[in-house]
Amino acid sequence: MTVEEELRPKKKISFTLPIKEDSRRLRWIDQARGLIMLLLCITLVEPWEDFVSEGSFLFFLTQHPDETATYMTLFDIGTPAFMFILGLSFVLSFTKRKDQKNTSNAILRVVLKGVLLLLLGYLLMLVEFSFDFGVLFEYKIEAGFIIPRWDVLHSLGLATLVALPFICIKDPKFRLIAAYIWMLLYQILLIFTPIGYYASLTWHGGIFGTFFTLSGVVVVAASLGDYIFNTEHSPKKKYTNMAILGAINLVVGLLLGLIPGWEPSKRISTFSFGLISLGVIILSLLLFVFFDKKMKWNLGYLLAFGRQPFFTYFMAEVLYQIPHALIDLSTTGMWILTGVIILVTSIVNMLFYKKKKYVPTEIAIVYFTIIGILFSFAV
Repeated sequence: MTVEEELRPKKKISFTLPIKEDSRRLRWIDQARGLIMLLLCITLVEPWEDFVSEGSFLFFLTQHPDETATYMTLFDIGTPAFMFILGLSFVLSFTKRKDQKNTSNAILRVVLKGVLLLLLGYLLMLVEFSFDFGVLFEYKIEAGFIIPRWDVLHSLGLATLVALPFICIKDPKFRLIAAYIWMLLYQILLIFTPIGYYASLTWHGGIFGTFFTLSGVVVVAASLGDYIFNTEHSPKKKYTNMAILGAINLVVGLLLGLIPGWEPSKRISTFSFGLISLGVIILSLLLFVFFDKKMKWNLGYLLAFGRQPFFTYFMAEVLYQIPHALIDLSTTGMWILTGVIILVTSIVNMLFYKKKKYVPTEIAIVYFTIIGILFSFAV
C-alpha cells in the first residue's frame, strides 16, 4: 500500500442516505404517501373492530366486507393506494438507475426488491407463528385448492415483479392501455374459469388478484408518473388530464359494478374494484396538489412518513408483531399498542426528517429480516 493510499480517507459504511432535493421530485407525492403510511399505522391493530357494525359509516371507513360481499368500502382502497403511490415514481427511479448504471442493473434492482419483499412477507408470517411452515398454506380440502397465505408485502413484491415488463413499453399511453387490458383479462377469467372461486377463498384475490389487478394498478400509476415527470406539458394541463383520468376510472368502475358478476369486490379483485380504487386515489391526490401548489403547505409531518415508506411499514409491523407473539392483548391493550405504534413511528420519522436522511428500501428489508430472525429465536 502506498503512502497516498494510506492517507486517502476511508469511506464510511452508512445505513442511511441523505435526502437529495431532486428538481423533478414533487412534494405532494411524498405528502400523499405520508398520509397513506400514517393511516396504515393507525389502522394496523384495529382495536375498534368488535364495536363496529356492518353498514355503519365507521364500518365503511375502517373495515373490509366479508367474502360474499358484492360491494367495497373506503377501507378496501388502502392496499391499492399503497401500491399506487409507490408506483408513481417507478419509472423515474428505474430511469435514474439506468442512467447512473445501466439497464441490466436497473432491472436487477427491481427484481431484487420484489423478491426480497416476497421473502420478507413470508418471514413475518413465520415469525408470527413460531416458524411453523404449515401456516404458509391453507388447505381448502372441500374446494380442492392449496392456497398460499397472502398479505400486503407479498402483493407488493409480486406486483413489482409483474409490472417490470410493462415498464419496457416506452410510450406511457400504450403502457396505460396495456394495464387496463391486463386487468380486464382477469375479469374475463373470473367469469369463465374457476379462478373466481379460488380468489374468493383468499385475501387480496390471492396470487391471481395481485398478478392482474394490483399489478395493473402499479402500471397505471407508473404511466401517470411517467407523464407527470417526463412530458413537457404545462402543470395545468397535466393536472387537468389527471383529473379526467381519475373521473373516467371512477365513473366507468361504478357503472361496470352494476353488472352481475362485475361487482366491486376486494376479495376477488374485480375489474370494477380496480377502476373505482384508481378513480378515488387519483382524484384524492389532486387535493394534495392543491395543498402544495396553491396553499403552499409543507405538511412536514406527512413528509416525514412519506420519505421512507418501507421503513415506516416495517417499524409498525415489528411493533405490532412482538406484543402479539408474547401476550394475548385485551381491547385496552390494543388501544395502547395503537398509540405506541403511532408515537414511535412519528418520533423516528421526524428525527430522520429533521436530519434530512432516510433509510433505503433494501437496507430497511435487511434491518427487519435480521430483527425477525433474532426475535424468532428469542421466543
